[in-house]
Amino acid sequence: MTEFETKKMKFDGTRRMVLKFPTRLLELYENEVGLKIEASWQQTRFEGKLEFKLGKMFITEAQVKELFQEAATKVRKFTQYILDEVENISHIIMVGGFSESPYLQSKMRNNFGNADPSGAVLKGVVLYGQNSRQISARVCKKTYGIARMMKFKPHHPPHKKITIDKIDYCDDLFNKHIEIGTKVNIDSENNAIEHEYFP
Repeated sequence: MTEFETKKMKFDGTRRMVLKFPTRLLELYENEVGLKIEASWQQTRFEGKLEFKLGKMFITEAQVKELFQEAATKVRKFTQYILDEVENISHIIMVGGFSESPYLQSKMRNNFGNADPSGAVLKGVVLYGQNSRQISARVCKKTYGIARMMKFKPHHPPHKKITIDKIDYCDDLFNKHIEIGTKVNIDSENNAIEHEYFP
């Protein structure tokens, strides 16, 4: 996977991708399935697009493009959505491993002009190292909470009802602590809400 990540960052859309592929894995496949892997590819959409030789897997240029096309299209469409929704954006800075791919960069340049991958990450790391207070708040990407039990109420699902010491409880309820999209300040300890649970 590490090698694939490295190759993904270097893919420019002009050549096939070569990855190390353990011959032992091919042997295991053949022993388990009873067919050589090449025979399994026949009459699938991968026929002629993959080749295994000398401990390596060769993926055709067209197949690698197809592999990355969906991700590149999503990045492009989401970027366009942001540009349509937000005014006065003068720069697009690409970050993350895939942003270093010349293939993705060319797709983005064709649509939006020049893009600078990794610059924002480097600048962010330097600023954060100098002053960790540079980031004053974060926005929760998910809703966080815990599964818990509480006294059974009429609106609870009947299949979650359990009785302990003659008291009815509703099991496996999601007790929300913080909701998706909530802005959380780094110095917000004073705003923290304490929750108490018992085993």
